[in-house]
Amino acid sequence: MPESVRTDALTYTPQPGSVRLARRRAARLLSECGWEEEPVDDVALAVTELATNALRHVPGEEFRVALTYDDRHALVEVEDGAPGRLPRIPRPADDACSGRGLLLVAGLSLAWGMEMSPYDRRKTVWSIIARTGGSALPLAAATAVRALRSHATPA
Repeated sequence: MPESVRTDALTYTPQPGSVRLARRRAARLLSECGWEEEPVDDVALAVTELATNALRHVPGEEFRVALTYDDRHALVEVEDGAPGRLPRIPRPADDACSGRGLLLVAGLSLAWGMEMSPYDRRKTVWSIIARTGGSALPLAAATAVRALRSHATPA
């Protein structure tokens, strides 16, 4: 029997409380599907870091958080309106108070990346996280997992 792929997406207002709402929503959806605490926390952290970046680097703009998931993987996608500001993994100073979010996302993810919309001025940063431990996915496999969203049913 094929796995059930679900998707959930919501656009958030540009307020700090929106990050908390997005994190809690993702955690609740995965918990309701039987995901264990540790991978739920990993997905919640990825949502937090990517949504915080959208809020911080595109002030005053709404951002959209999409979660596509099945019994094995979760795909987190955060879309914002900053096409010219592509994220990069920084090298923060040891005493820096910020700048480690993408390092955390990269460490938690099987694969992560970004894409620019060819139709509008929006950018999406994405992360794929395994329900159980796993190693990095080859790019072709990551692309296939991301393609699941086109076959997903609303949560």
